[in-house]
Amino acid sequence: MLHNFVIYALVLISTVRCSEEIKKAVDDATCKGHDIDVSEEDMGVILECASELGMKSKNDINMEKMPCFSRCLIEKQGLVDHDGNLHKEKILDLDKDSNLPQALKEDIRKHLGACLDEHGPTAKADDKSCKSFEPLTVCIHKAYLHVCAEA
Repeated sequence: MLHNFVIYALVLISTVRCSEEIKKAVDDATCKGHDIDVSEEDMGVILECASELGMKSKNDINMEKMPCFSRCLIEKQGLVDHDGNLHKEKILDLDKDSNLPQALKEDIRKHLGACLDEHGPTAKADDKSCKSFEPLTVCIHKAYLHVCAEA
């Protein structure tokens, strides 16, 4: 989820050709000056979700689309159960192999966990309007700004 945690925040501030700007933003992601490595598989999911929502450049990315982007990423990565509820532990475990320092990963887990505790139960994968994902998306964005901002 670390990758998604950073991606949600970056996305807030079609085809592969049309997605190059989004791919570059993801590739350039950092947290407290540390590069965020995004696997090819994760990048594929990110670009697929962006394409499904008509996000071809940073100019196409807005708060109206972010909750559906979040829902798409979570669904495609199998982070919901059969009832459409978020799997908190699976989400928090996604950063275990990241290259970030352990203390930073722990800070991210703490803030992301708080967002999931507060807003995860109301975020439902079957909500096609994505409105139930708005509070979670905003919380993750604020957490990213708090944790990953340059000192």
